[in-house]
Amino acid sequence: ANESVTGTSIEHPTTLADEAPVWGDAADQMHWIGQEVVPLEPFLGPVSRCGHVVSRRAHGAADDWERVGVGLIYGALTSLSIGLSDLFGRRVVNARGPVVTGAALQFVALLTSLVAVVIVSSRFIVGDVLIGLASGIGIGIGLWGYFSGLERSSSAIVAPIVATLSAIIPYAYAVMRGASPAGLAVLGAAVALIGLVIITLGGGRTEAMAAGLKWGVISGFGYGFGLSIVIETTSDSGAWPSAGQRLAACFLMGALATKLRIDPRPPAGLRVSAIAAGITAGLSTVFFLFGVQADATSAVVMASLFPAVSVVVGRFVYGDEVMPRQIAGIGIVLLGVVGVSIA
Repeated sequence: ANESVTGTSIEHPTTLADEAPVWGDAADQMHWIGQEVVPLEPFLGPVSRCGHVVSRRAHGAADDWERVGVGLIYGALTSLSIGLSDLFGRRVVNARGPVVTGAALQFVALLTSLVAVVIVSSRFIVGDVLIGLASGIGIGIGLWGYFSGLERSSSAIVAPIVATLSAIIPYAYAVMRGASPAGLAVLGAAVALIGLVIITLGGGRTEAMAAGLKWGVISGFGYGFGLSIVIETTSDSGAWPSAGQRLAACFLMGALATKLRIDPRPPAGLRVSAIAAGITAGLSTVFFLFGVQADATSAVVMASLFPAVSVVVGRFVYGDEVMPRQIAGIGIVLLGVVGVSIA
């Protein structure tokens, strides 16, 4: 269409057929508003079928703050969901062990992820789904190791180790894939490791400390692997990689239960807790996905604070032993993890 632009307005209405808006780098130059608004995809913003082209500079600051706020909210919901998964899941762990808990939780989380596929704009891409399946092996090992650690030790020991490795390993993988190492990430990793040393020296029973370190490392490496390779997926696949993760993790826990000759079904009195743990675990993935779509940095920072929620649940609900020095160590670990996350 031959249209002249005067100031910030267009003389004739422009339809999507005439000129489609461009998202990405070009979106920094213009923002579409109008009478009839059609969302393109969650949290990326609206596009009008008929409207004006106006400078984004007038709205850029407000839009940026809105995205940051959305990222913070969904990141916080991610941490809260992980903590609630601990709250319900540990009831099953204490009664039937980590294998039954993991199998039930992953099954329900799979169903939650499949619902997310319907809600979130997602395209089935074979390569991305295969990556999600491979990632799910690590996620399954991570959850199994995490609950095994909580069964034998304290959340004050296990959760910070898992959080540290879950942040450092994916970052190291990204660097090996060609990303430039950031000084803040190196500093954050060093700070987190110092915090872990303080936690291990903070006291507590030696047996519980050793078990917490062992299973925390197993869980952290599992999650680290799962979160690393999922970097290779594309945004077009939406929630499908998450569904692949949960599917593979569910089969892994089922195979482990078969090998150990354990009935993976939770008993009748614990099924509500198992379902609640699975739903909240699945929601944590969905909330994190929404958060990084809005603003990756703020979402990752808030989500990385989940050990604080897990420790609060462990201390006040399940009576985990938490020493004053360990509380200081947890705070230092969280600072380090935040540093790695925002680098």
